[in-house]
Amino acid sequence: MIEVAVHDVMLRAPKGDTEAEWLPGRRKKYKLGFARVILLKEQVGNRILPIWVGAGEGDAIAMLLEGLSTPRPGTFELTAKLLDVAKLKIEKVVVTALRENIYYATMWVKIRGRIHEVDARPSDAVTLSLRTKAPIFVTPEIMESNQYVVTADAIVSGLEEIHRKGVEENRTLPEEVEMEWRSFRSLPRGGGRWLKQAEK
Repeated sequence: MIEVAVHDVMLRAPKGDTEAEWLPGRRKKYKLGFARVILLKEQVGNRILPIWVGAGEGDAIAMLLEGLSTPRPGTFELTAKLLDVAKLKIEKVVVTALRENIYYATMWVKIRGRIHEVDARPSDAVTLSLRTKAPIFVTPEIMESNQYVVTADAIVSGLEEIHRKGVEENRTLPEEVEMEWRSFRSLPRGGGRWLKQAEK
């Protein structure tokens, strides 16, 4: 298996718009695309596996990358705490398959000395792995035979080509305004008082 790390979270933003906010505080200001792309980069090498997820799931991962949290525990924070209280350990997370444009993952959970493989959405598995500091892996078959793999030196152009093909094949809706790929880090951050910097 190929060990990977979360390299970035990408999203679609209006081209040239410097005011579009990541985590906007008011919905009426929302200008971003409603999908996020988690970039899983191999630890040794230049390949990146992009996985499309919903805005909520992608933003949860981006918040972890930025060290942000909410004043009250969110679903993943609560789940990680329950795992800790029950003395259950996520040994690793593996993105195992791509079938009909849907990725599949498993979490390897250690319970009383035994490992149990639990089916999971990749976004959920990756979020919990970041919360519990469990390693993330991708099967070699996905990295080696996947038409969606991009390289670290051509992320934006690679994602743009995948997006273009998706529109041509009617798998992706055309956009009402001209959009471009941006890292969440490149956008001003909204969110207001419901966000806080995580304690180190």
